[in-house]
Amino acid sequence: MFGQGFDSPQLHLTGQLKIFKNLCCPIKLITSNQAFNNIVKLMTGKKPAKGSDILTPEFTKEQIGKYNKFYERAFAGETFTEIEHTEMSGDFWSEISFYPIYEGKAVVGTACFSRNITEKKKAEEEIKKSNERFEMAALATNDVMWDWDLLTDKIWWNNNYYSHFGFSRENTEEDISSWHRGLHPDDKDKVLSGIKSTLKGHQDFWTDEYRFIKGDGATAFVLDCGYILYNQKNKPYRMVGAMLDITG
Repeated sequence: MFGQGFDSPQLHLTGQLKIFKNLCCPIKLITSNQAFNNIVKLMTGKKPAKGSDILTPEFTKEQIGKYNKFYERAFAGETFTEIEHTEMSGDFWSEISFYPIYEGKAVVGTACFSRNITEKKKAEEEIKKSNERFEMAALATNDVMWDWDLLTDKIWWNNNYYSHFGFSRENTEEDISSWHRGLHPDDKDKVLSGIKSTLKGHQDFWTDEYRFIKGDGATAFVLDCGYILYNQKNKPYRMVGAMLDITG
């Protein structure tokens, strides 16, 4: 409700009841910053005034009902945070926190702080969509696909890894050691050195051909290709790729 923050990354407002513990009475606005004023004006068409009701008739019944419940919780002494999704002139998300204000042991008001998390939610949604596309591609291909978390060393394999190379999911470690163990001893140093050099050089792609030992002890010749993802500090954090059996 109060979280877009056009002029400030954080919004602050304080509300107080005329008659404490009786939420049928108006919740009055004591003070607010420009970010709150802007977003309320966008939602209702009116700039809020000090001393006015926070939940004005310009809000929809759904909005009033939802925020009344938030204020009921705050005036009951609960400190809590909610994630808010609002569609107005644009699509945005906010993280809104309520803190009861005490006078002695009695709750006499509530402070509300809201943070704009729109970009964070958009980034999360893009990651979710990307993962969904990757999972669908993994189901549609005959290649062995993998997803390696470079920060935790966890690795994910699609079903083709288990069916083609003869491993069981239950007996396969979730970390990169499951792949290391399959590298042929005569190729292992070369392959690992190549990956290390690729990451150190901040390259986007890695590829290599090597021998891989299958679950039954047989040797497969594979072509392995990976794409490296970097964070804003140019640190590699994820590597995704596909392994193709090129055994003649």
